[in-house]
Amino acid sequence: MIESIKTVDEYLRILNTVTNINDDYFYRGENQDFGDTKLTATLYRRGPLKSDCSRGDTSESSKGVYEYNTWKTYLDAAYSFYKNVPNLTNNEKQNFMALCQHHSLPTPLLDVSTSPLIALYFASQPIKNKINDDYGRVYIFKKDNFIPFDNHILSYKYLMKCRKGDQTYALLSLKTNESIRKSYDSIRDLEVNANNRQNNYLNFLISRILKKLNSNSSKFRNDKYCLDISNCLKNIKNPFMLYGSIRNTVNGLSTNHPTPLVMAYIHFLNIFGIRPTSYSYLNTNNGVKNVMYHYIDKDGNAIDSASNKLVNYSLLLLFLIYLSNYVLNDTKFFIPKELNFCTNCTLNWGRIRAQKSYFIIQSPYTFDGKNFNHFRSKDDLPNDSVYIPSLSIVHKPEPMYVINIKNKSSIRRKLDSMGINKMSLFMDKDSIADYFKKKYYV
Repeated sequence: MIESIKTVDEYLRILNTVTNINDDYFYRGENQDFGDTKLTATLYRRGPLKSDCSRGDTSESSKGVYEYNTWKTYLDAAYSFYKNVPNLTNNEKQNFMALCQHHSLPTPLLDVSTSPLIALYFASQPIKNKINDDYGRVYIFKKDNFIPFDNHILSYKYLMKCRKGDQTYALLSLKTNESIRKSYDSIRDLEVNANNRQNNYLNFLISRILKKLNSNSSKFRNDKYCLDISNCLKNIKNPFMLYGSIRNTVNGLSTNHPTPLVMAYIHFLNIFGIRPTSYSYLNTNNGVKNVMYHYIDKDGNAIDSASNKLVNYSLLLLFLIYLSNYVLNDTKFFIPKELNFCTNCTLNWGRIRAQKSYFIIQSPYTFDGKNFNHFRSKDDLPNDSVYIPSLSIVHKPEPMYVINIKNKSSIRRKLDSMGINKMSLFMDKDSIADYFKKKYYV
């Protein structure tokens, strides 16, 4: 839903209508409609690579190449930045990606705030070199619809693992076993501590993938194994049925041997070092034998078959994403657009505190069946590739509400009278000087 406002009071009235006092939200202000690059981290915005510009190549095709080189280019730029900035503290190294963001290096982080008035400040900023100022935009997101990711992902050590070829940060593309393991830790933490809204969110994500898998069954790989999985999925209508069918078999509560879908799940558990070592038959009261599997973890320790370490909704979500990549033969990859991750910075910067900052972590979609991170040069691109705007390849959060901001100058004056201005939000000497320069001289 979209509303328009001309005053701060109108803005606050709309917020009281569309937000709930019991919920938490993220807010992002943008001072114009940026088209297909709105809600896009700086790393994924359009623009040719420096090497292409030096050759005079600023065509649309070169911009397309840019989209696929951005991650490698960022790692190289971050490495060079680190090597040329002396005396970084341990805390700055731990939050290195946030440090890059702070100093205007492109990153996959999208700034948001937990304060609606701070988002309004950014949305009300004038557009440079434009006489007829466009509307600003405030985008509102439910915080419960984001999975908090451990902020180790911001560290220099983590980024350099990626630079040396560790594709963990094929990141939330979930194309590697390592990225699946790391994502599971965050998703599971959310599930264990979840409120009802967050549990509904996880179930919604699972439902989305189930629906997409079933609607695309005709595109499954043409072999017996994938066709059998397709037939299994047809009988599963919701996350609860999926949970029950897998848990009953894995935990020895079923008289049936594992279906192809359950066998695929047991294989998926190998990613976490969990594997069955044997199975036995349990006699029930009515004389029927149940199949009972015995599992060990990566350290060789036995796992109770009834343990939720074997089956939980976090594992089921990642399993379906993993499964989609396999059965569709890399031609499609179902990551729901509603699957979003966020993190926070632990640096004690005045600016971070003043702006009540969080980061949404953005990751790329796949392209032509290959992961974005596989492309390293123009020669690596498919011959028939064409320019694809960032909207098509970047995983973007869906706002629950958008507010158009009109009459920007009046709103800025009102916010200034409330103590929300460049001086209070940025707090560095240059920003404070610029604030007083514009107040007294401009």
